[in-house]
Amino acid sequence: MASKKQPTVRVSESLMEDGTKLVTEEIMETGWRESAPYLKTFMQHIIERGDMIVGLDIKWRSDFSSNQPVALITFCTQIKCLLLKTNGVYSQFLQQLFGNKDIIFVGVYIKIEVKLLRKCCSLEIENVVDLSELAADVLHKPRLRAFGVRLLASEILLEPFKARSASMA
Repeated sequence: MASKKQPTVRVSESLMEDGTKLVTEEIMETGWRESAPYLKTFMQHIIERGDMIVGLDIKWRSDFSSNQPVALITFCTQIKCLLLKTNGVYSQFLQQLFGNKDIIFVGVYIKIEVKLLRKCCSLEIENVVDLSELAADVLHKPRLRAFGVRLLASEILLEPFKARSASMA
């Protein structure tokens, strides 16, 4: 009887400036069946902690015409990040996570990502907030709609952006 291949998982911890520990789990190239327990645990973590705002970022393969256009999906909450390297097959847990009406997914240019996910992968995300649009509307600064995440954070926090050193990149 063939054994089930377990995903390779890399876990790292870092300390944020306020002292909060941030745990990152990186799930390496596996099928979604193998990564489903990690998605399920992540979703339980969100619900149990009431941490219902989740940062979302999607990296696309350079060959978008391939059958597997999504390369990496990153989810981040206040204290945990989950990075899923994908192989083009999506589990029910991913759709459950995206379809949960109580979870708000936030990001910069996220509405474009949502349209692409719907078109190429048949994945629907219920609650989406584009942070650049929100900032532009709340602060009455339409130019913020064109800002990327780093420049937007710098503008909102009134802190100049500091480039990371080569060793941190």
